Formats: sequence, C-alpha cells, structure tokens
Amino acid sequence: MNNEIFDKLDKLYCIWKEKKLGGEFMPEDYNPNLSKSSNENYLYFTLPMALNYQRNSYKLWEGAKNTFEDNTTNFVFNINEVIDSSVSEVKKALTKYKLALQENKQTEIWMKLCFTIKNYFDGDIRLLFKNCDYDVNKIRNFIQVEHKKDFPYLSGNKICNYWLYVLYQYTDIKFCNLDALTVAPDTHILQASVKLGIINKEDLTKNDIQKIVAERFFDILKGSKYRPIDLHTPLWLWSRNGFKGDTMTKEKLIKEYDILQEKFGSKERNSVYGGGKEKNPELCLVFINPTARNIATDKNWTGVRYQWLGTKQIWQFLTKAGLFSEELNNKIQNMKVYDWTTDFCEEVFREVANNNIYITNLAKCTQDDARQLPDSVFKEYKNLFFEEVKLVNPRKIVLFGNQISSIILDRKISVSEQRKKIINLKIDDRDFDCFAVYYPVGNGFFNAPKAIEDLKYIKEI
Repeated sequence: MNNEIFDKLDKLYCIWKEKKLGGEFMPEDYNPNLSKSSNENYLYFTLPMALNYQRNSYKLWEGAKNTFEDNTTNFVFNINEVIDSSVSEVKKALTKYKLALQENKQTEIWMKLCFTIKNYFDGDIRLLFKNCDYDVNKIRNFIQVEHKKDFPYLSGNKICNYWLYVLYQYTDIKFCNLDALTVAPDTHILQASVKLGIINKEDLTKNDIQKIVAERFFDILKGSKYRPIDLHTPLWLWSRNGFKGDTMTKEKLIKEYDILQEKFGSKERNSVYGGGKEKNPELCLVFINPTARNIATDKNWTGVRYQWLGTKQIWQFLTKAGLFSEELNNKIQNMKVYDWTTDFCEEVFREVANNNIYITNLAKCTQDDARQLPDSVFKEYKNLFFEEVKLVNPRKIVLFGNQISSIILDRKISVSEQRKKIINLKIDDRDFDCFAVYYPVGNGFFNAPKAIEDLKYIKEI
C-alpha cells in the first residue's frame, strides 16, 4: 500500500514541478518582496500567521500586503511602534484591509506577539532561531512547551509547523534538520490524504487526526528522495484545484494572470488576455506585455480585455501585412482613445478572428509605462503561455523580438539571424512551428518593414 501511495505522491510532485496543477500560486506569494534576510521580512511572515485560522488564506495575505504597503497602517509590522501605540490605533490599522477579521481578539493576539518578540528577542525574531541552533525541534519546544502562552495561535501544532515551512520558503533561514518539518495538515492536506488513501474519510473526525497524518507521511516517505515538507505545496494546490490534475481552461488561465498582475503589474490596472480566433488559428502573434495605453487596463473598463485596444500603430502594421481590414484600420487611425467603445473593441477582435489570427502577449501584467521588464518576470508566465498555446493550438507562432523569442524557445535568439526560419517548439508531446520576427512598434518601429515582409512570407508557407 505504501509503495502505491508513494508512486502517486511522486507523480503529483512531478506534475507540480512542471506547473500543471492549474494554480501554482500559494497565498504567501502575495508579499512585498522584502530582503529575505531582513528582520522586517521575518516579521512579515510571522505576525499574520497567528491570524491564519478559519479563513481564506489568500485573503489573509492580500490583507497583509495591502496593510504593509499603506504608509498609514504599516507600523503594525514594526514591533516598537506597535508597543508604543494604543489598542485602538492597532485595531484600526489591522482592520482597514481586513488583515484582522475579529477586531478585538486578533488585535490582542497581534499585540501579544509583538510584546513577546520585544521581551525575548529585543524585537528581532531571528534571534529565536539562532538561540535554538536553527533546530526545528528546539524551536517548537520553545514555542509550544516552554512559552506556549506567549505565542498565541502560533504555538498550535498546525500553525507552528506551517509557519516554519513558510519561513523556510520565503526567508533565508536554514534549518539544521529540515526533515523534522512535517506537512502542515490543514483542510486541504487532510482532503488530499483521503484522496490518496493515506487516511479514511471517517478518520477526519478523530481528535488527533493531524498527528496521525503527519506520522503516516513520515512512514511513507522514510528513506525516499522526499522530505514530508517537500510535498506540502503540491498536495495543497492539488486539493484546492479540486483534484483535477493538469487540466487547464481559459477561465483558470485568466485567474492565474490576474494573480500575477498583483505581483508584477500596476496595482491601478487590469491585466489583459489573448484574443482573436481562439481555436486552431493560422497564426498566433506573441508580443511582450501590455501598458496603460490599452484602454482595457482601466479598472472601470467593462468590455473585453484584449491586446492593443485604444492604440493605433499595431493595426496599421497588421493592415500592411495583409492581416487586418483596411477599412477598419482607417477608422481606427482617425479615432481618439475615448472613441473606442466596448462594442467597437469587440468588432476589432471579430476582424482579428476573421483573419484567422490570435493575438497575445507573453506577459499579461500591465505596466504604467513602456519600460522593459526583466527576463525573470517573463519566465513566470512561460508555463502559462505554454498552456495557452495548447488550448489555442495555432498552426504557426510568431514571436516578436529577441527577448520574447529567446525566453520561449529557451535559447539565445537573434531575429536578424533567424528571419524566415522555422524553429521547433515542443510542448509536452506536441510540436509547434515558431518564427522569430522583428518587434514592429514602439522603439522597434523602424524594423516594421522587415517584420511586414516576414509576416507575409510566414502567412503563405
């Protein structure tokens, strides 16, 4: 039985590593990207954890990030400032973005932890781990046995273990005995354990079910290449995704894109998605990322959220390449941005679909300006882009510019050396013909004639 369950866990882990579980972002990914080694970062992932019970974890960490980024509320992450503030001041700050839902109880918990950290470690939570020799068992003993009352909720079995796991993931901490960290058996881990046959559904009513699950994971993984904590994230995401494995839909992609907008895009803007002929188009045109010039990025926009809406250059370019209506383009060139109604935007993309093309960007995160994004951001979208390609299933893929071509094809690409050449892209067991083409708008406008020539060639072959 253990071998059978291990094989399932091994397969699940591999699917997760390939980013095919349909939702790869954990709640704690909503964070302000502080220096991993800073006390500020350690506190950021410590204090909210004590409020992480009987609630949506994504909402908790969204509230934490908003609270931290607001200059009127971020003092609650500063131990000394909390100690010098009144209960009502702390309560007001914690509840502004619903970081605290139970305003009295959770304010009390937050302030209690701040006083504990001040009294034992002079405000530097990192000293806890140093004093305990970075030993998981010593840390848990200090919190859960020796000083349990001083660490409300953080001292609980489930929360304490998960807190240490989160610190391991999001700070620079190095535990000397990481194997001592178990999966943190919350609702999702318990449901996954039932699905795998590690426990029975009837076991869920047992008072010590969390301990039972932790012990069984140790037994199953003993002597294997995995530590119990290695399986926490794939198990959690698998359960949250309804045990659907690697299935992906347009709706799931959009949800993932919106999460990444929060992480990499402007907080005042919407992400935008691919549009046009969404099944088996002749061409899939892949650009970089949207900017605020796209009217669909406005938070008040109620129409379709596709690429290049409210702009002019791209439609002129596509018209010259024989991929867009000359009549409709003439209308666009004589319009003001505010003339783009929701109905007109739909008309534009009906024309895109009629021309048998699909238009998308690699990154969907809208920026306030046209500054170049680093490769690391585009790489966060790469696997989602592959899922998009599998759903759309284009006959040919046109990659605009060196940066996008190199990231998607996973090797250094110079468009000048690859013009009119077919480059194979393998996604799972499927092959797609790709072409690297000069970026035709913005700073690349001077290369538009070459891009038009290449597009006409690609269209005909």
